[in-house]
Amino acid sequence: GDREAKSEAYARPGAMVLLCAAVLPHGDYALDPTLLPPSSVPRSEAESLRAAARSVASLLLLSKGCEPDVVILVTPHGLALDDDVAVYLGSRGSGTARVGRDAEGEGRRGKVRPWTMSMDGVRLDGRMAGALRDALRGGDGGGGGGDAISNGRG
Repeated sequence: GDREAKSEAYARPGAMVLLCAAVLPHGDYALDPTLLPPSSVPRSEAESLRAAARSVASLLLLSKGCEPDVVILVTPHGLALDDDVAVYLGSRGSGTARVGRDAEGEGRRGKVRPWTMSMDGVRLDGRMAGALRDALRGGDGGGGGGDAISNGRG
């Protein structure tokens, strides 16, 4: 269908166009500013950060001119490799985050109520991820069959 055609199109060099980009801090306080004491400067800053993150999400996903076919998420979490970048080639993703551990680690244990955020069954496009991996490798698809891309320092 349409999704498969897009995956094939993205595999061609020069076919991908970057429409929008954002860098967002993350963590417990960005997800839940109420973990911080009321009327405090850190809570006010966390509320501003959360509002800015929501604005960026609206910009990236709802704005005219920035209606992406795909969203690429780059994160320092997950598989950690020295001098390489991992590209996940699966078709489904899931995970959980325990929100509130930052506050507990700052001596606020018992003063906050940690909660768990879950994401299950997130659709991923493994073929498109493979095309991205190959493009980052130089388009030849070579490189030993792994799912990591060397930065050339190895």
